[in-house]
Order: sequence, then structure tokens, then C-alpha cells
Amino acid sequence: MTLLLVVVLLAAFLSIAAGIFQIAFTEYRLSGELSDSFRALYAADEGIERLFFYDRVLDSALGCSGLGACTGIPETIFFGNGACMKLELSRDATAQTVVTAVGEFRCGGSPIAVRRALWATYQKEAVADQLIALWPLDEGGGAQTAVDVRGGNNMVLGDTTAAEATDPAWTTVSGTDGALKFNGSTILKSLMNDFAQAPNDYSGTGPTPAIFDNFTIAFWVYPLENRTSTAELTSGLAFGWNLNLQSFALFPSDGGTGCISPSRKGAGVSVGQNGVSVFERDSTCAVYPPLVYNTTINSWTHIAVVYQSRTPMLYINGVLERTGLTPTGQVFPPRQLGDNGPNYGDFKGCIDDVRIYDQSLDAAMILDDYNATQAVHAGASC
Repeated sequence: MTLLLVVVLLAAFLSIAAGIFQIAFTEYRLSGELSDSFRALYAADEGIERLFFYDRVLDSALGCSGLGACTGIPETIFFGNGACMKLELSRDATAQTVVTAVGEFRCGGSPIAVRRALWATYQKEAVADQLIALWPLDEGGGAQTAVDVRGGNNMVLGDTTAAEATDPAWTTVSGTDGALKFNGSTILKSLMNDFAQAPNDYSGTGPTPAIFDNFTIAFWVYPLENRTSTAELTSGLAFGWNLNLQSFALFPSDGGTGCISPSRKGAGVSVGQNGVSVFERDSTCAVYPPLVYNTTINSWTHIAVVYQSRTPMLYINGVLERTGLTPTGQVFPPRQLGDNGPNYGDFKGCIDDVRIYDQSLDAAMILDDYNATQAVHAGASC
């Protein structure tokens, strides 16, 4: 009788244990499925945001621009965490547009891959001509020109069209996305060509449009050394260019008048692992920073400088971090990556996807610009 009771109790215990195990296993499996589903859904949502931004702001989504009928070229973008997204767009003759994004976790044909799709439809409207210059920096190989796919203001690497060992080097960020890598400081900098410059600035002295006081500069950057942090200023000494310890990712022009009049001021951005400084350089060659922000930057980072009524505002990874001082005179965007002189400050690191807008983008548009290219740069090296 005692033995029978023990057997019965043991059987009951094993049955309860098996039940608990089954519940725990089921909950674990459901938890994993929910996590996978969320990752796939997140990828799809980011894809829709990217398509919206490319089509409705940049007027360039999957090879389709304008209001006419078009079927976009599908594009698959891989994240670094095992997720990916496939983007599609179609538009009919009435400008009715359908965008689809399929997010997938465990990409690459896995039998346990999870897919989630989102789609949206809208009436395409004419896009305001806000983006006036875009250097994707995807040429790679032995290309000696960085093409401005928006405004045709192409940059030449170094000081000649012939390739030289001292020119910036092409590098890969992810997949087909490229960037330019700059070698930085050297005692022979005056003999170096570690920069890329477009032929025309935006001060009204050339064929490119004159853009003053209200514009946006946006780019991705991965600095490999510090820049010197200084106080914020609204003026500087003429020919006061002893800024050797800056790190000019985008170099400020002198206003196109050869250091004669201080009325026009080129904007530039110095980026180091210890922060960002926005500089202006006037036509007396005075250089000064109306905005200085110290922070840690040790990976690919999205920088946007918005000038509104001559006042610079700094966004980092889509977030407004600082508003600077307001100097006098007209301010216009840069046309050069890196520094081509011995006294200002050389950049060491990588630069990608440089854009200039002829308007002061608002916070939502800056965040869209960041989200549109964030996945490509996440976890990438320089």
C-alpha cells in the first residue's frame, strides 16, 4: 500500500513538473517569436520612413522622381543585427503612390525567418527644391571625382585630376555604400592633397546658387582624433588662422573675394572624437567658432548644422544639442571636405553622404534625414 502511494505521488509530481516545463517552454517560445516579430516589424517601419523621406523630401526613391508613372527598382538593405528590409515603390500616371517595406529577421533564406510587411499609399506632390547638393561618396575604386548627384558641383580629390598617394582614399561602409577616408595631420601638410573640393562655392560668385543665412548642412562622420575646444566667438583677427589643432571635416570658404571684405562668411564644421565646432571664415581670413559643443564621438555619427537667420544649430543623430551665437554678415555653406592648407586643421577619419539644403530644415526633417541612412552606418568601421 505504501509503495503504491509513493508511485502515485511520484507520477503526480512528474505530471506537474512536465506541465510546468511545457508552460515555461511555451512562454519561452512565444517570447522569442514576439521578439523576432518586433525586430521584423521595426525594420519594416524604418523602411517606410526611409521611402517617405526619399520620395517626398529628396524626390529620389528607388530610381523614381517627379510625378509621372514609375516602378521603382526594389532594394534590400541589411542591418548588422540579422535583420533586413526590402523596399518597393510604384506610382501611376495620376501620381498615386504605393510604398511597401518588408522587414525580415534572420535574413538570408533561414527556414525560421520572420517577415512583417507595411505599406502606405499617398498622392505624390511636387517636391520643393530644398536639396541643392548631394555627394553620396560611393564612387570607390580609382575614381578621382566625387559626384554631386543633385547639383552637378562635383568635387575633385586633391589638387589635380590625377590620382596621387596623398589624396583621400575610398573606403566601404556597408555593402555598396562607400565613404572618403582622410589621413589627417602631417608636418608636410602644405605638400599634401588630403581634401576634396567642388569648383564653385555658394557665395554668389559662381554658377552655383547663392545661399545665405538660411540653409542646412548634413553628413555622416567618423572622426579618429580630437579637435581643439575653444570658446564661442562671433569675430576673429584678420589672417588669424593658427588653428592647427582643429579637425575640419567641412572646410569654410573665404567668401570668394580673396580676403578683402568681411561681409561674406563661409561656414565649416570641425569634428573630433571630443565634439563639434561650427566655424566661420570671412573674407579677411578671420576664423572663429560661433558654436562649440563638447561630447564623445567614436563611431559613425550623423551631424546636421542648421543655419536660421544666421544662427547655427547643431543636431547630432537627429537630436538638437546646441544653438550657437549669431554673427553679423552673410553666411553661406561649404564646398570642401578636409583642409588643404597647413594652418587651419586637418581632418582624420571618414566622411559620407554630404548634403546641402537651401532651407533651414526643421527637427522632424533632420530626424528623417538621420533615420534614412542610419541602418547603413550602424556598427560600421572607418
